Amino acid sequence: MFRGTLGAGHFLKIVEEETLQNSKLLIPDIFTRKHGEALFDWVLVKPPCGSKWKMELAKEDNHIWLEKGWSTFAKHYAIKSGFVINFKYEGNSEFNVAIYDLSLFEIDYPSVPISLVGSNIGDDSVEKSSMPSSRPQKKMRTMPTANFQSNPPGQNLESKTEGMK
Repeated sequence: MFRGTLGAGHFLKIVEEETLQNSKLLIPDIFTRKHGEALFDWVLVKPPCGSKWKMELAKEDNHIWLEKGWSTFAKHYAIKSGFVINFKYEGNSEFNVAIYDLSLFEIDYPSVPISLVGSNIGDDSVEKSSMPSSRPQKKMRTMPTANFQSNPPGQNLESKTEGMK
């Protein structure tokens, strides 16, 4: 089922220390008032590297946060206080994002997906990367479509689709 309007809006979020400590990112109220009813209980966040991240939403008193899955995403992309994230709403509870570091330069996105270990994928999962610790290079990939509703939040859905090629 399609919900929302394509190309309905952009917003920028400056990541604050509190956002990282509380493991949730507040979606701006003006966006929530305009599009909150169209969002599912989860969103799909897609950086330019081709990975896809499912995050559960927390809703309270007309506020909406990216919650379960946000912390894993932030750790994977080494997001720090002061980074800026550009969210572009594509409709159907999906956002394209671009992440900018403290110098407002777009980060280099990992080109190799992480594999999340554990039966309950979430913010407390163990992350393993096949990449060295140096900053990875950008790489654009196209991914086959997966059933996002059956995947747990905080999981890089790219690893779910690797076997589909």
